[in-house]
Amino acid sequence: MEKTEKATPRRRGEARKKGKVVHSQEVLNFAIFFACCLFFLLAAGYMKQRLLNVLTDGLVNLQRRELDFPAVYSIILEYALRCVVLILPFVFTICIFGISANLIQRPFEVVWDVIKFKFIHIDPLAGIKRIFSYRYLIDLLKSLLKACIVGVVLYSILSVEKEKILMLASMTFLDIFWYVSKISLKIILIITVIMAIFALLDYLYQKWQYEKDLKMTKEEVKDEIKQAEGDPQVKARIRSQQKLFAKKRMLEAVKKADVVITNPTHIAVALLYEPKNMIAPTVVAKGMDWLALKIKEVAEEAGVPVIENKVLAQSLYKSVEVGQLIPVELYRAVAEVLAYVFRLKGKRVN
Repeated sequence: MEKTEKATPRRRGEARKKGKVVHSQEVLNFAIFFACCLFFLLAAGYMKQRLLNVLTDGLVNLQRRELDFPAVYSIILEYALRCVVLILPFVFTICIFGISANLIQRPFEVVWDVIKFKFIHIDPLAGIKRIFSYRYLIDLLKSLLKACIVGVVLYSILSVEKEKILMLASMTFLDIFWYVSKISLKIILIITVIMAIFALLDYLYQKWQYEKDLKMTKEEVKDEIKQAEGDPQVKARIRSQQKLFAKKRMLEAVKKADVVITNPTHIAVALLYEPKNMIAPTVVAKGMDWLALKIKEVAEEAGVPVIENKVLAQSLYKSVEVGQLIPVELYRAVAEVLAYVFRLKGKRVN
């Protein structure tokens, strides 16, 4: 069945939990080249001076020291450490940009489904299928295209600089260092621009591919909606339980009512009136047929008066819901009934 529908939020959430998000390796490559370019632009002078200091100190120390094994070991250890300190800012800059590029595309989240062992990862047949898949071929074509473009750029630059390159043998060390640094920076700048174009195109392609992979059939969308809304049978059972609990609470409220007005057997409405707390009588229970009989039964057991008034019972049942105050037009009729009931109980109606 053809997948024509966009992925639902639930489908996207499940894909994210499995580590499937829009991710482009070209964006990471661009970030690394951009970090190199930015570092060399801002710190070229600093790197040059520190490197010259290391080389100068090294040559001077080599002339002054006796080159026995402990001395050579000490010199190697010392200058290895100084070189590490020298390149550490460069490595740190690349790491920061690389991590940032990954976090922008894929926010940090522990995905256990990716971490846990799966046999398919070591299955040779699955590996062969991946090698000959169209995605692998596209990645291969992208790599070949990048290599060709970078090769053309390098050839063009080196062709222009051919005469100066041949003259390097007659230059001083500092001139060679400065020239190589300038050419390297120029190459990195051009490659960074190329990487930026590749990153943009590849990210758009990865986003399109991601959306395509997440697409669903109409049946899948319908099934997911059913799952989200719940099983109709379960929902019906829940509603049935809710109605049962509501009826139990309503019958409990009948025990505290002041009067039950009946029709005489088809309708029963229980009223409660507390003059100090209520502005008008309130319907605390109502029902028809068997529920009306049950309300009457509970009222009689609790000693609540049951008054037969067909017209008033029908009006209350149709116009007032449980928990609501009676309407103004029924005040007079209800007041007469309550006055009679309260006289029997010895209460006063305010």
